[in-house]
Amino acid sequence: MNGAELLRIVDAIHRDKAIDKEIVFEGIEQAIVSAARKHYGEEQEIVVHVDRNNGHPTCQVNGAEVGAATGSLKPGGRIDSGVS
Repeated sequence: MNGAELLRIVDAIHRDKAIDKEIVFEGIEQAIVSAARKHYGEEQEIVVHVDRNNGHPTCQVNGAEVGAATGSLKPGGRIDSGVS
């Protein structure tokens, strides 16, 4: 899913369910944090932000950016931890 698709989905939820867009974005961010915690471990410091203008998500684990922007997403959306 690209950023434009994410923005369209957020807008559709906002219109159809009358839910504030910020609440939808926060829910998406929390879902990504939850998935990242399962992958990296509960003890890791995980910060996720979805850009409200372009829909691009960023994820940091212990201060280091991970995900599509760093090339650490495998095909199928899996996160590559860099450990072989």
